[in-house]
Amino acid sequence: MAIRTANVLVEAQLIDRATRQVVGRSGTAQLSIARAREVVQQLTLSISNPTFWSISNPYLYDVVIRIEHNGSTIDTYQRTFGFKSFRVSTVDGLRKFSLNDSIIRLSAVDYVEDHPENGSSMTYDQFRQDVSILKTLGV
Repeated sequence: MAIRTANVLVEAQLIDRATRQVVGRSGTAQLSIARAREVVQQLTLSISNPTFWSISNPYLYDVVIRIEHNGSTIDTYQRTFGFKSFRVSTVDGLRKFSLNDSIIRLSAVDYVEDHPENGSSMTYDQFRQDVSILKTLGV
């Protein structure tokens, strides 16, 4: 007789990528799941004083979700992310982009990958040199 449902435990951890320390942990949720079915479970993590992701400091965290059955881990899911907020608002009659409540000036160019020797098949170093030149122009 095949097992029709299984009881599993689900837990999430928040890991600081720089220090590899666990900085947040959800409670453990117990679920009963039928074979070949999906169950949606909300887990809550909290962290005090997170380091926000920014252009000058792209600070990252990992969230790791672990599923356990009969004392053994049967699945894990990991996702990398950064804490940030962004919005577009009108300031002094102009549209402004804000990252973590700081206005960021956005500059852009129409860039076409093209090199006199390689055409559109640029090497990584050639592309990197182009990006470096664009950054000196404030793009």
